[in-house]
Amino acid sequence: MLKNYKVLIVEEDMSIVDQLNDFLQETKLNWTVYHAKNCLQAMLILQQEFIDLLLLDLVLPGMSGFELLGMFPLHPPTIVLAEHAEYGAESYNYDVKDYLLKPLTYTRFVYALRRALNQTSSFFASTMALPTPVAVVQPQATPVSKTGAPQPQKHIFLRKGRKIERFTIDDIFYIEANAFHSHIETKDGAAIVNEKISILEQQLTGSNFLRVHKSFMVNIEQVNSYNASSLWCGPHKIPIGVTFRKRVYARLQSLNYVSKS
Repeated sequence: MLKNYKVLIVEEDMSIVDQLNDFLQETKLNWTVYHAKNCLQAMLILQQEFIDLLLLDLVLPGMSGFELLGMFPLHPPTIVLAEHAEYGAESYNYDVKDYLLKPLTYTRFVYALRRALNQTSSFFASTMALPTPVAVVQPQATPVSKTGAPQPQKHIFLRKGRKIERFTIDDIFYIEANAFHSHIETKDGAAIVNEKISILEQQLTGSNFLRVHKSFMVNIEQVNSYNASSLWCGPHKIPIGVTFRKRVYARLQSLNYVSKS
């Protein structure tokens, strides 16, 4: 019985993801395919699953493929995907097995696959073989309650230096832009994380966080009061940007907050 290989595709372009899935189906190997659109999703999967093969794009939102490899020195056998050859030499500093240029071809992909998995050519089917069904596992599926309603996200994993740290979302007072990083104020104290505030805003979409200023997001569950120009999250006074005021007032008033005189 053939081994079931777990492969993680880290790629934002879904057309490339579909192409890689097609290539995998052409082989005689059994695959379980995980997909991540960015490195934060990839980190969670790498922490939770034993991955046999990593197919990694270098240019990704928020964090590059090289940064991801740097955070996982013992990363799975990796095939790098890139638009240009300029990063080829650098990629081998991260112990990658091969470097594929886009547009991808099946023949070149199989060659890289053989190197990454250290298999002989007889282990792969010809391009005329019938496809083997591939099970695709989507990362971080939203938990669903017994009633069928999605449950709110409770935690978020963020980069703090070269570490990945878990934050409890309800314990965060506010997030402040800090150049190319972000300052997070929580009940347990402050932290500087590597993600920009724009990235955090995307990750917290659908949560209780509200952008109130170009440099600030607040947890509306932590808002005590507000006036025309500021609001208070616990002991912290946060400015409300002029261009954000209408949206902020509407959101807070819908929650029956009482204005601070």
